[in-house]
Amino acid sequence: MGQEGSSRKNKKEKNPSYVQAGSLSCLAKKKRMSLTTKETVQAIRSEKEHLLKLIEEQPTIEERSEANERHVEEQFVEGHIVDEQMQIDSTTPTTNERSQEQASDPVTQKKKRGRTQMRSVHSRKTRKVITLNHLNQPVGPTKEDVREFGSFLGTLARTATLCPLDILDWRKMDTKDDLWTYTKLKYDIPDAAKKWTLFSIGNAWRRHKSQLKKDYYDGYPNDEVRKARRPDYIPEYQFKELLKYWSSDKLKRSSEINKENRKKQQDPHTAGKTSFALIRNELEKTKESVSLKEMFVATRARKPGRVYKDSDDNTTSKIAEMEKIETQQSAEGSQSVDAFSSVMGPEHPGRLRLYGRGVTKSTLKGKVGHFESTSNATNDTVQEMQEKIRKMEEQMEEQRRTMRQEITADVIAQLQRAGLINPNVVATLSVSSPGEAASAPQDANQLIRRQSEGSNNEGGELQVGDKNAEDLT
Repeated sequence: MGQEGSSRKNKKEKNPSYVQAGSLSCLAKKKRMSLTTKETVQAIRSEKEHLLKLIEEQPTIEERSEANERHVEEQFVEGHIVDEQMQIDSTTPTTNERSQEQASDPVTQKKKRGRTQMRSVHSRKTRKVITLNHLNQPVGPTKEDVREFGSFLGTLARTATLCPLDILDWRKMDTKDDLWTYTKLKYDIPDAAKKWTLFSIGNAWRRHKSQLKKDYYDGYPNDEVRKARRPDYIPEYQFKELLKYWSSDKLKRSSEINKENRKKQQDPHTAGKTSFALIRNELEKTKESVSLKEMFVATRARKPGRVYKDSDDNTTSKIAEMEKIETQQSAEGSQSVDAFSSVMGPEHPGRLRLYGRGVTKSTLKGKVGHFESTSNATNDTVQEMQEKIRKMEEQMEEQRRTMRQEITADVIAQLQRAGLINPNVVATLSVSSPGEAASAPQDANQLIRRQSEGSNNEGGELQVGDKNAEDLT
């Protein structure tokens, strides 16, 4: 064992880096190690402080999510991020090049108002409430709210990312759930209005395509010019599909048929952006049942002094004929014939005239019973709320009685301690009715007031036989 220890010692001494304990070299080595350790610790602390500072400067998860939401909404309002990326990647001529081409165009185009974008609706954080009638059509709370809602749906129909134009049939549109989800983000609207909402967006989408064809296809001689005049908000790949579709023989035949049918239409309505559901809702405020003839008159009314493109002589004569039938039936005491149907003919299959979007014969029949059941459910809810209010009022009255009794007891106790009331009076108050006890504080104040004015009773106390004491009973 001793030999092994001595051999280890010899090896250490032979090692050139060996320093004997307690020597100056050993102390110097320890000092250097100490300084190195301090520098290392200081560097670590400095790095830690730097990292903590960086962490504090970073936004929290909530802040980042809010910032992302704001960024997404800003991109949506400005024209949607997908559309913008498509514009950047496309090889379409720039806006400046188009401006130069248009400037060289001999045909001067009249300046028109821009597209409705509804930025205030897309950027707001709160949801606006929309109310429905018994046919699940938006009618409130106000006309302005319904009109704003309709304009908002129009902006969705003109958004290429939500309603792609290269899908040629609305029935094949696969973004309908996304449209409804986004609509629910901006409006507090019942789910029963989903069908009406998507129906309205589909109509606006078809009108949008029709206007695009009129502005960017019919007015130019060939596809090369049309592509150069492509609007910025339409992706290039979608516009190419539209040009191919508009140039097809099938579409051209269908377009000619639709033009001829359009010319045959008579008695155009003058309601503008006001829906038939809103007009019917206004009429029902003053009349329980609104006839088709009354709706026809209300939706064809013309403002005096305003110039219209078409004459309303035909419409006026039809209204006069309807009124003649109604007058004749009123004189005979019969209501067997509907004046509107007699003049305008029977209803067409699949739709109902003068009821607005989304209403058919089957839905109208089903909604009568549905409306009655809804009304009954509403009445039950009202009665339930009234019962809850009655119980709450009873509880509040009970609490008020308890508080009055506690206040009375407290006032009497204070009067007793001050020696301002006779014990017999206290006994009388304790057996009084709750209504009489409630007036005890006022009566006690009268006692104090009378005592301060001066009393002939010794000690200033009221006696049982005193007239003032009788007043308290």
